Amino acid sequence: MTEKQFKEECLRRVKAIAEELDRLADSGKATNLREYFEDALDVIYSVDRYGDYRRVAVTITTGGPHIEVDTDDRAVKLYWGTEAVQWSISRNTAEAIDEIFEEYYQAIR
Repeated sequence: MTEKQFKEECLRRVKAIAEELDRLADSGKATNLREYFEDALDVIYSVDRYGDYRRVAVTITTGGPHIEVDTDDRAVKLYWGTEAVQWSISRNTAEAIDEIFEEYYQAIR
């Protein structure tokens, strides 16, 4: 696989995930997004100095490639070796993901 083909494959992967997340968020059923993140490998909460939730980065795969969903940047990000690519998710999708993870954060706080 050439470097160009590799980058295209990386972009294809993040685009497919971003489109799936947008579709799930647009379905109006929060349970669809909740189910998507049930097997998340890692969750990094960002909070302000008062401990209030601000955003989340959720790792959904790792080890080749590492893929995470970042609501602050409103993007699906992929890191694979030296390659790094990302694809945007809609504001609506990021807010729906934030609602889910803010609820989780409040439960463990």
